[in-house]
Amino acid sequence: MDIIEKLSRAVAIPTVSYIDRSQNEYGRFEEFLAFLPEAFPRLFETAEVRRIAEYSLLMKLPGTDNAKKPVLFLAHYDVVPPGDEKSWEHPPFGGDVVEDELWGRGTIDNKGTLIAVLQAVEEALETGWKPRRSIYFASGHDEEIGGSLGAKNIVADLAARGVQFEAVYDEGMTIVTPELFPMIDRNIALIGTSEKGHVDIEISVEGTSGHASMPPASTA
Repeated sequence: MDIIEKLSRAVAIPTVSYIDRSQNEYGRFEEFLAFLPEAFPRLFETAEVRRIAEYSLLMKLPGTDNAKKPVLFLAHYDVVPPGDEKSWEHPPFGGDVVEDELWGRGTIDNKGTLIAVLQAVEEALETGWKPRRSIYFASGHDEEIGGSLGAKNIVADLAARGVQFEAVYDEGMTIVTPELFPMIDRNIALIGTSEKGHVDIEISVEGTSGHASMPPASTA
């Protein structure tokens, strides 16, 4: 099974996360989790595999140097609902390959990343490679609706065992094209160096106020 077939099969399993969790077809999630060891047998035979919150996955590939902090690769496998399936040019869960393009919900966000990372490790293990530092892989099942079960419990599990990382690699950004950004003349890979977050800032200013219709030269 080559990487294209693996991604196609992964996309064809509709692991859709709904805000109303009662709508989730968890049998499909189980199907996806059963597919991964079939697609990456060497990795699953070598790694320590844990199920978190029933449907999320946490794996550890032991390194040869315990003095080195491990690294963590993240890639969730749940997807958002496809909306009106009739509006899709190709079926959202067909995994169709058309003119060198693979179509389907989750191809980019985020099964593509998951399959690529696991394939890279699978191929390396087949050559006899052993990592110096341990490598963790985490794949949540409810990222699209906040991760309150998957990511939250993965973090709690790692914290309880005192695991700290040298680096954490998440799904990252994308490759943009001139069609999306006319100011560029070639495809550009966007690189994000930190996770999304938020900050609340309160600013207090003393000075002369003013009305928008007749503002003074300088206002608060």
